[in-house]
Amino acid sequence: MRVVLWVVFYLAMAKAAVAEPVRYVFDRAASTIQFTFDLEGSALSGTVPVSSADVVLDFDALNQSRLAFTFDMRSARAGVVFATEAMRGENVLAVAQHPTAQFVSTSVTRLSQGARLDGNLTIRGVTRPVSLNVRLFQAQGLEAGDVSALDLVVTGQIDRRDFGAVGFSNLVAPTVDIRIAASIAQ
Repeated sequence: MRVVLWVVFYLAMAKAAVAEPVRYVFDRAASTIQFTFDLEGSALSGTVPVSSADVVLDFDALNQSRLAFTFDMRSARAGVVFATEAMRGENVLAVAQHPTAQFVSTSVTRLSQGARLDGNLTIRGVTRPVSLNVRLFQAQGLEAGDVSALDLVVTGQIDRRDFGAVGFSNLVAPTVDIRIAASIAQ
């Protein structure tokens, strides 16, 4: 069973402290970035690939950690062809003019269960602050306190209108749920 890293980390502190920030490599093949939105009362999910990621974790000073992701919006999929085409179009994501989206963290705050990840999200060339929840888990098969491979789950919600993605408002609800399940390793 996977153990929440925050608990394991504190128990392992007496054994070995992590003295400096650790840079992790994002494993695209073992990671999924999903979004869910409401289309005429039905939940529809889609995916968007990550073009690049920069993940640096500082377990001694969590507020010094940083995460940045660039998303390939041209390859975003919305589950069905017509929804994908509409989503990529001028009135929603405008991928011809804005082929990428980006999230860059500005702060990480420890919570009782995981952390809050504050940062700036840029979609359609519009940047807005967002707050996301993040939980870190030790990868399966590692000894307690081993942070060489981690799984992280980032969740949150945005309002697409904040980014000018207002098309099809009569069919699609304004809120979009985001879920990133990522594997990272040193």
